[in-house]
Amino acid sequence: MLLAGTHTLLANGTDGGSVHFTFANLCEQPTATVDYLHLARRFRKWVINDVPALATVGREAAARFCNVIDVLCDADIELTVFADVSVDRLVEGVATSPDIARTASRLALLERPVRR
Repeated sequence: MLLAGTHTLLANGTDGGSVHFTFANLCEQPTATVDYLHLARRFRKWVINDVPALATVGREAAARFCNVIDVLCDADIELTVFADVSVDRLVEGVATSPDIARTASRLALLERPVRR
């Protein structure tokens, strides 16, 4: 459990300057942007596992995911996202968040070309 600003979050683990979360533990729990800002000061590498297509989660969870991506990108935090689908499919059908296009763009920067 990590105290993060105004909330306590369940992390899957911490290792030095890195922190690991599941999408459910990070975005489907009550959190605020200030919580992500506090954690970004403590951890310079983040891993978010089990990210579903955002159209399959609630509006608040999708908005929290957009917020955490914004905070981490703005703070130049190293981020690894393990999602069930590609970035295009991740944000497909999510019209509830005005920031979804920016989130998709930022997530696309994380994608690496597949080498064969």
